[in-house]
Amino acid sequence: MAEPASINEALERAFAQHAAKPDLLNYKRDDQWQHVSTGEFRRMLRHLVLGLHGQGLRSGERVALLSENRIEWTLTDLAVLTLGAVTVPLYTTQAVAQVDFILRDAGARWLAVSTPSLWERCRLASSAAELEHLVTFEDFDMADHRQARLGDLLEAGRRMDTDDPNLFEHAGYWPDPEEVATLIYTSGTTGTPKGVMLTHGNLTSSMLSVGQALGINAMETVLSLLPLSHIFERASFYMSLYHGHSIYYAEPLERLGRNLLEVRPTLLVVVPRVIKKLYERILQVALSGPPWKRRLFFWAIGVGKEYARQEPVPPGPPISLRARYVLAFVLVFAKWRRGLGLERLRLMISGGAPLSVELARVFSAARIEIFQGYGLTETSPGVALNAPGANKLGTVGRPLPGVEVRISEDGEILVRGQNVTPGYYHRPEENQAAFTEDGYFRTGDLGYLDSEGYLMVTDRKKDLLKTSGGKTIAPQPIENQLKQSFYIAEALLVADRRKFVSALLVPNIAALRAWAGDHALNVHTDEELVLHPAVEALYQSEIEQCNRTLGGFECIKRFALLTADFSVDGGELTPTLKVRRRAVEERYRSIIDRLYHEGATGADGLDAVRPTRGIRDHEATN
Repeated sequence: MAEPASINEALERAFAQHAAKPDLLNYKRDDQWQHVSTGEFRRMLRHLVLGLHGQGLRSGERVALLSENRIEWTLTDLAVLTLGAVTVPLYTTQAVAQVDFILRDAGARWLAVSTPSLWERCRLASSAAELEHLVTFEDFDMADHRQARLGDLLEAGRRMDTDDPNLFEHAGYWPDPEEVATLIYTSGTTGTPKGVMLTHGNLTSSMLSVGQALGINAMETVLSLLPLSHIFERASFYMSLYHGHSIYYAEPLERLGRNLLEVRPTLLVVVPRVIKKLYERILQVALSGPPWKRRLFFWAIGVGKEYARQEPVPPGPPISLRARYVLAFVLVFAKWRRGLGLERLRLMISGGAPLSVELARVFSAARIEIFQGYGLTETSPGVALNAPGANKLGTVGRPLPGVEVRISEDGEILVRGQNVTPGYYHRPEENQAAFTEDGYFRTGDLGYLDSEGYLMVTDRKKDLLKTSGGKTIAPQPIENQLKQSFYIAEALLVADRRKFVSALLVPNIAALRAWAGDHALNVHTDEELVLHPAVEALYQSEIEQCNRTLGGFECIKRFALLTADFSVDGGELTPTLKVRRRAVEERYRSIIDRLYHEGATGADGLDAVRPTRGIRDHEATN
């Protein structure tokens, strides 16, 4: 049988193959998991398609969708696609100005919105007045003639289906693979957001190639926790629907620990920040215990990382290390696998940002294998992925089936395949610049293919730092190395057009508190802790350890400790949790200026490495 050519076709095939599944979709209501069978979901979708068709939605129209993850998000998205219309997802964290721009640029006449608070955000956008149809998920009154409640549309569709059972076949639409399914707007880290056009062919090719690479089966239990407006999560969700997985919609991130214990998933799709948060939770529990327990934990981590480093390399770890690892697993790793609800986990797929090799080794020691991948919105998103039996830490895997990867003369990663966007919406000049003459998409990322065909991503072209002395520095590898420290949650290098390299560091407060307790520091608040001279000396030591692996011009000469983590609300992170480098530099401009104006070393700032001097930040959070 030929592979499906559109999401609509893939969905119909999934409904047929998994018709008897009792728990296709699962969500929380009144603190209890509710289960929706394949048959029930199929009926709901059929009725919503008819209800929207009755309201006038037709193929080619753009429907903006603003909601947290919930079954109504999926239902609306798939109903829109079934009618041949185009979904335009919005992030719940986007500012009003961004919402306004996207609604206007996409030419959306329809908006589906979940809650009154999210509607208030849209209502403030001037383009909201131009919307013709408003679909609300929850039962609240807008006092607006354009409003149609989702429940009412479902009921109207049910009646229409009863009156004319053939109507659905006339309303449904079977798009060609080249037809646009969704417009996803880029995060806008460096400028105005651009609408990425993704076709049905783009989405299905990516869905199928990832499933093939991972050896996906129909027995997976999935906890869906990244925003469905993120192409990474959405494409993974389509893949899980197609294979008939049991999909659970996670509650807000602060309840992740509870949801993991309740669901005990076998498949997770995450970004590195989520992995690091899980590890911080483990650290917090371990470091809250007595000193002997903390020593045991760090001993086990050291043994586990060494074992994970040697296990893939023949002849493998020596017998003495194997024995210590078995003991570490029994005493530590097995307990936190169960404590996190990850003892059934078979696949953890990580993408969206670089993953620390050391962090991956820690999870590997606990027999939780992380498969790092690489992609962009413009590649829908899969380009490369590590897979079971072929997982090479430090890389993002081999190119997926049907995806061609080439490295340009200046080191840029170029991609061609059915997964690649036809271009940006209404951006002819940018489209011309985005592709090579022979049709490869310019990713903007730098990297190389190693001797075994694994892709290494080294940095973003636009993030390269050039010192005033003309030296070019790739910041991401150094930042990732810094973040391997127990005590550093975030790191950002500063060097562009400057004499030397400095670093902004966000401490891992949980680990730092435990360290302070072990060293009997007399502090009462986190601010006092960060300001303590002994803490400055600790971070100086961490910087010096990193500097030993760097070239002279790359070495970090000064650093500042920040007391607030980067966040979406603060503007330092995009909705997809990527660091907005320029936004961080702007927010901490005064701190950065002090780094370069208080006792800088030498005329050119590049003399032999001396002990770094920290400037502790207590202004930036005010």
